[in-house]
Amino acid sequence: MRFSLGVYTCEQTLGFLEKVLTLEREGLPSKFAVEIKSEGTLLGYCGFFHQDVDGTSEIEIGYRLHPDYWNKGLATEAATAARDHAFRDLKLPRVISLIHPENIASRRVAEKIGMALEKHTTFRGFPTNVFSLSREQWLKEHVA
Repeated sequence: MRFSLGVYTCEQTLGFLEKVLTLEREGLPSKFAVEIKSEGTLLGYCGFFHQDVDGTSEIEIGYRLHPDYWNKGLATEAATAARDHAFRDLKLPRVISLIHPENIASRRVAEKIGMALEKHTTFRGFPTNVFSLSREQWLKEHVA
C-alpha cells in the first residue's frame, strides 16, 4: 500500500467491500479474489477499478497481493486473466493501469501483460504513470 492511499481502517475496508459488492450486483466489471487453489489461501485481489482520469472514465486493472506472495509471478498471472476477461468476455475497448513512477514491480506487470506507458499525470494527489492497452492491440496478439 506504499504507493497508494495506505492501509485501510476497518471502516474503510467495509466501504471498499460494499463498493465491490454493489458493482457485482449491478453486473459491472469488478474485482476477484486471488488464491492459491492447492492451499485454499486467499492472498489478495485483482480486477477492475472504475476510475476518473483527467476527466475520462476508465477501467483500470489493479491488484493487491500479500507481500509473502510478491515476486512469484502471481500478480502477472492474475492481471493477465483480468486483461483477457476484459477483452474476450466483456469486450471492453481498453484498459489502463495507474502506477506510481517509483513502483517498478507494478510497471513490470503492466508491461508483461502488453501495456505501454501512455502518459504521466497526477491522480489523487500522486504522480502517476498511465499504462494502457486497447482491445484492438490485444486482438492482434491473441487471434490467430
